[in-house]
Parts: sequence; structure tokens; C-alpha cells
Amino acid sequence: MNSQNTSTTSMTRVRVVQCDCNPGKTYASTQSFHQHLTTHRHEAFALKERCRDLQRRLQAMEMRWKTSTHTIHVLRRKCDALENALTHLEVPDGDEEEEGAFEDAMTTVQEER
Repeated sequence: MNSQNTSTTSMTRVRVVQCDCNPGKTYASTQSFHQHLTTHRHEAFALKERCRDLQRRLQAMEMRWKTSTHTIHVLRRKCDALENALTHLEVPDGDEEEEGAFEDAMTTVQEER
């Protein structure tokens, strides 16, 4: 928002003090610059900058919220699908041939992960 530049021109050092609320204006001294900071113009400018910053932060938070909400929905669908798969899982009734098929199916599922 505020800038202070020091430039050296052939052995003379000059401090240039400027404010973004009044582009192109160079203040004659640090004291006049500090006086400027208390003006209504500068205070209004600072308030507008603060509002813009808060709006940007709000938009970023809204985007994170939307992304998080989407992720939650996706995870809920996956959880429901897994719960449904577990609910309808056929458990063998003790037949050795079916037990082998069940173990093969479980091995296949684990290998797919």
C-alpha cells in the first residue's frame, strides 16, 4: 500500500515516499507522508483495500468449502456402496467347495486393492 524508495543520483541520496491511494504523488517528507496517513482519503482507500482482501479470502474459503462438500458426497457414496456390498455378501454354508470359492473371491478382492 505504501512505498518508500531511496534513489542515489550522483552522490545525492533522495528518499521518495508515495502512497497507492494517490498514484504519482510524492510526499516532500516523511512527516507529510505520516500526516497523509491520517486523512479521510487514505482511510477510505485503506478500508476499500481491506474489503477487497476480505472478499478474496471469502471466495477462497467458499471454494474450499465446495471442494470439501463434494469430497464428502463422493466418500459417502463409496461408503454406501461398500456397506451394500457387505450386506449382500454371500457367506458359504460350510460346503468345502463353496469355501474355496469364497476364499478365492476374497483373495481377488484384496489383490484388486
